[in-house]
Amino acid sequence: MKVKIKILVAVVFAIGVLQVSAQQRENKLPSIEERVSRITQHLGKEIKLSDSEIEVIESAYINFFKTADNFMQPGERPKKEVIEKHENVRDEKINKANLKIDTKEDYLFVKSEYKIRRINLIDILYIEGLREYVKIVLKKERPVLSLMSLKSLEENLPEDRFMRVHRSFIVSLDEINTVERSRIIFDKTYIPVSDQYKEKFQDFLVKRFI
Repeated sequence: MKVKIKILVAVVFAIGVLQVSAQQRENKLPSIEERVSRITQHLGKEIKLSDSEIEVIESAYINFFKTADNFMQPGERPKKEVIEKHENVRDEKINKANLKIDTKEDYLFVKSEYKIRRINLIDILYIEGLREYVKIVLKKERPVLSLMSLKSLEENLPEDRFMRVHRSFIVSLDEINTVERSRIIFDKTYIPVSDQYKEKFQDFLVKRFI
């Protein structure tokens, strides 16, 4: 399935609409089915979705709303960190199943520090996996942290521009300038090429070696 990353922005907008609706109803939330239906309707206006993509999104939000509602107590709101944790689970499920980078648009959107950040692929030096997070290291800006697995991000990057060279690292092939003893050097950072990925990386070098 291939859906533009634009879907994340549309989801955030849809959630905002639902929050306003809830306030207008004196904080009495609509049913889960009604909330999910509104989200898919909003997304349908923003981008074209296939039936399978709609199923994935509906499933992710049904689980999210069920979990969130369990934390709702009369007259109280759930803790922010609890809701954010389940929002991340929801978004990761949608990311893995639906979100791909549009190769005609050389950028992607990631969730970082409660914001949606646009990352231009040309600005990426390398990506480091940090347990539940990834750190996207950029040429001129501060690194961006996002809650997702390195594997799920790898699956959504163009193979001709990015390569996994270690369990914890993906590098931008266009930005490789120096390789020393199975280590890729980015300024003062040395990224090891592990045995598991060495053959593929050497093939890349051989094809471009003069």
